[in-house]
Amino acid sequence: MTQTTVDSGWRGVGLAFCALLAACSSEAPAAPAPPAPPAPVPAVAPVPAPAAAPAPVAVGATVPGTVVLANYQGQGYYYVGVVTAVTGNQLSVLYADGDTETLAPDGVMPDRLTPVMPGEALRDGVAVPVTIERRVGHALGVAGADGQRWWTSVPFVRVTAASMPATVFAAPAPAAFGQTGSLVLARYTGDGQWYEAVVGELVGELRRVVYADGSSEDLPMEALRDGGIAVGTRIETRTREQPEWVSGTVLLRAAHGVQVEFATGERRWAPVGLVRVPAGG
Repeated sequence: MTQTTVDSGWRGVGLAFCALLAACSSEAPAAPAPPAPPAPVPAVAPVPAPAAAPAPVAVGATVPGTVVLANYQGQGYYYVGVVTAVTGNQLSVLYADGDTETLAPDGVMPDRLTPVMPGEALRDGVAVPVTIERRVGHALGVAGADGQRWWTSVPFVRVTAASMPATVFAAPAPAAFGQTGSLVLARYTGDGQWYEAVVGELVGELRRVVYADGSSEDLPMEALRDGGIAVGTRIETRTREQPEWVSGTVLLRAAHGVQVEFATGERRWAPVGLVRVPAGG
């Protein structure tokens, strides 16, 4: 088995689930992630905002579950986010790494991360220019200037307003099960639980899958299930504040985010990187 790890220092804030896994190393086996936190990435100077401000989303037409592109901390870089709450003129956004932010409408755009388009991706700890060629669930297929192609996860890709097309993203037709670009549930070798992944490459009889935290491993077909985490699925999730796995049911799915209802009646949003389907489930 080959396992690839990625740096979690993107956006100047460690991945939520990487920090969580480090804090919970003495508990149940961790979700797919590097065994040790990587070295921090040097800060990358933000691209200046374009002279013409992008058109914001219409707050009145925005509801929880709306997928957007959010200007993280006003730095001029946009990341895929899911609106989890609308309070007055403020939008609460969940990023794919579990980070959250409350933004005004002018900090949020419709989801225009539509291949093919330029962007930047984290590669060996450095932000490099790429062409975003494919988008499936939490995963993006990108190509570097040297022609190398690879799959990564949305927390590690950023775009600017000036690079965005006018069209809003529409999900493509799903790839056949087990083929490159297909969305699957993968039985992670670290704990035997099922996590959402995208098949990024065929390696002989194996499939190299990319998890939501950017890590990958090669698995046989019998360790895969067709499709990702869907509405109605019984799952387990956890957070920084609640590190133990808690059972719930998926009520709503939007890009990398799932709204979960627990036995107490509480409802909460979680990124798919902190969600698993129990073995035997």
